Amino acid sequence: DEPVEEGPRQRNLDYFLEDDEAIDPEDEAIRVQELRRLKLALSEVLTERHRHVLARRYGLEDDHFRTLSEVGEGLNLSRERVRQIEREALGRLKDAEIREVA
Repeated sequence: DEPVEEGPRQRNLDYFLEDDEAIDPEDEAIRVQELRRLKLALSEVLTERHRHVLARRYGLEDDHFRTLSEVGEGLNLSRERVRQIEREALGRLKDAEIREVA
């Protein structure tokens, strides 16, 4: 814990070491760009309801994953209906991906 610098700018060695838990700005920029691309793809293939269910279910807007029940409560839908909408949405995305590859 000996200071590396003396005087008013006195710092300990741990001040200069890399923080393993810090978010890398480059990684964050890539994540934001990929999220934008995903949202654009979703808007081209899915209905608003499908997008809303997937966004809430998988935390696409706020990084908060929700259960089927939680999504259903917010939309005034049953857990089972949310599951059906989610399944339809994922099926549409899979079909769109297959068409894109072909």
